[in-house]
Amino acid sequence: MINGFSAKGVKQMLDYIHGLPEQLEYCLEQDYRIPIASGISNVVVAGMGGSAIGGDVLRCCLNTRKSVPVLVSRDYRLPGFVGRDSLVLAVSYSGNTEETISAFEDARAKGAQIAVVTTGGQLGSLAEKAGIPLITIPAGLPPRSALGYLFSPLALIVEKIGLADSMRYELRETTAVLKEIREELYADEPDEANPALKLARELKDCIPVIWAAGSDLEVAAMRWKGQINENAKAPAYYNCFPELNHNEFTGLECPETLTKKLAVIILRGGEENPRIGRRVDITREILSDKITKFLTVEARGRSRMAQLFSLMYTGDFVSAYLAAIYGIDPVPVTLIEALKKKLKDS
Repeated sequence: MINGFSAKGVKQMLDYIHGLPEQLEYCLEQDYRIPIASGISNVVVAGMGGSAIGGDVLRCCLNTRKSVPVLVSRDYRLPGFVGRDSLVLAVSYSGNTEETISAFEDARAKGAQIAVVTTGGQLGSLAEKAGIPLITIPAGLPPRSALGYLFSPLALIVEKIGLADSMRYELRETTAVLKEIREELYADEPDEANPALKLARELKDCIPVIWAAGSDLEVAAMRWKGQINENAKAPAYYNCFPELNHNEFTGLECPETLTKKLAVIILRGGEENPRIGRRVDITREILSDKITKFLTVEARGRSRMAQLFSLMYTGDFVSAYLAAIYGIDPVPVTLIEALKKKLKDS
């Protein structure tokens, strides 16, 4: 029960969200040793949905660092440049995602160096049979609720093989920041002062549009969108400054019956380009008579990783509370399961 309304599964989803810091701690206790040769010139994370977003977090964490390029591939085939100098990290929580299994086989055919992150399934069996490094993570969660298990091994692997530094340090800081945040946002009976519940109430009967203040925060906006889709079963959309000022921005003039239903959430971080900040302010000013709700969420923490996770974690709680407001069970993803069944039968 949440302040007079209830929905099956809300408490369960809130408990899943509550456990994210412990997922990071669990991974920090592991020793992910994979025999990767030197000469890696690019990293490709192959995955779908909740299993792929850890790759986007890694990409955004390393975006401004001196590092090899990181790309996330959400498809049956990998990009044409993938070869022997590529590290392909095939990630599937269930181990049965058909697109990721196909990408894994493509990586083998291209002669790429490969590591697999999964709970098991067909992908785990294929990796074992082929003698490919396999990282087995705890099972029993919806993939979107296993972000800590799905991201942390990637960060620790790239640090272990010398492609990035400070990953372990940033994971520790991120864990501490998330524990602080959940003290404010998690409760069986959140009161009206709960920031996540207040945000969810603002989004009721609106179409959330999440804008990241810079491409370095893109994954946070992507996560908000996906969590509202999967947990609250509601539409949501995302974009990034400054790109949105060159297209999406111009599409908010009409029809007024639709634009008045939009609620824009702007995600802001500690390393924001001053020109991005100016764009945010001017954009709000220009659209003030067209969009009635502008909401802002500020990142917390010192490292880029902590800032990204702080924004995503807030969005996780908002999505669960929005599900409660709508009387929706956030746990099952009925439409996805129906699609998978039809694909399997076809």
